[in-house]
Amino acid sequence: MMESIKILEKSGYDDVVIVFSARKQDKGKFTFYKQVIDFPASIIFVNDYGTEWYLKGTPDFQCSIEFINYLNAEVHKLTQGRGKVFTFGSSMGAYAALVYGSILQVDKILAFGPEVELCIPLGRSIESLKNKFSEGACNIANLHYKHPDNVLIISGNNDIPDLYSATIFKESNSKIDVKLINNYTHVVAKYIQEKIPIKDFVLQYFFGSYENLFKTFNLASLVTKEQAISIKKFNEAFTINKRILLSEKENILQVATLQKNWSMPQYYMALIYEKENNIDLSIQYLVNSLSAQKNLNRARFKLVQLYLKSNLLDKALEEATILKGYNFTYSVAMLLAEIYLKREDISSYKEVLVEIRKASTLKEKELESIDRKLLEVG
Repeated sequence: MMESIKILEKSGYDDVVIVFSARKQDKGKFTFYKQVIDFPASIIFVNDYGTEWYLKGTPDFQCSIEFINYLNAEVHKLTQGRGKVFTFGSSMGAYAALVYGSILQVDKILAFGPEVELCIPLGRSIESLKNKFSEGACNIANLHYKHPDNVLIISGNNDIPDLYSATIFKESNSKIDVKLINNYTHVVAKYIQEKIPIKDFVLQYFFGSYENLFKTFNLASLVTKEQAISIKKFNEAFTINKRILLSEKENILQVATLQKNWSMPQYYMALIYEKENNIDLSIQYLVNSLSAQKNLNRARFKLVQLYLKSNLLDKALEEATILKGYNFTYSVAMLLAEIYLKREDISSYKEVLVEIRKASTLKEKELESIDRKLLEVG
């Protein structure tokens, strides 16, 4: 008995939906199982529980050819040559939905947050495949689809590897439909679920008309390939090595100017202007970023730092207090304590240190630092 495949054959229905599970799904478990189990179609659930990005199919098969032959045979048996075939997946499953949707020449494909190539820095596939592939491996940008206008990719533009991937997919095949959810990260299924049940969304896409489903979504415009590459380079350099790539300023500024309601380009421009020692402009872009996305804590943290550096203590305290409400971490506590100390408010300084000391997640060095600061003020 295979632990990576589960087939629900439904008499009276000729259509087939193949659902590819996301990564880190246990054996015998399948992503979106509850959401699609009642669909008016036979369902093939697939899980590469080895997290090999379905390159060999699943662990129950020796190679991808064996896996493809198996799917072909099952699909033919279920459709009897009469029904339509759809593929669907999220993240690793989205990559597979696109790959095997092309190989099997299915009628519709729905992909949430797919990577266009493997081992993109800060992406998901690199976590499990970094010792087997280098960046750019197994690029699927130029796949051939039976109906490219029936391929729908939905990604969040604040997940930069996903933004880059979505851009490359669209640049390579203008007929496919790419939707970017503004100021959102990788798990777009969660965003959709907040607007409309995933079950209804997927059902409507495969078996009805779906354009009206996006009316309540906060969607963003696409960027050019060059802009996406610049954003990707900047994000990698800053996130991995804390480097600010001034070489990418022009492209990022173009995006920030055109898409004022997208938080990340505003934030990146703030970092660039800080690097150029233009604190006023840096502060303005941080304000812009938070206007676009009020819970972008990294932007608010930086804003507090710059207000503190500029001796704008009232503004620093206001923003730090908001930040504390979102996520009261050791770093936030230390920032608040610094503000109180600079305001010569020793009582509040001690209160915030005592409060954060109660946190169960603090490291030993952090506890020692807090105790030392409390001892210094008596």
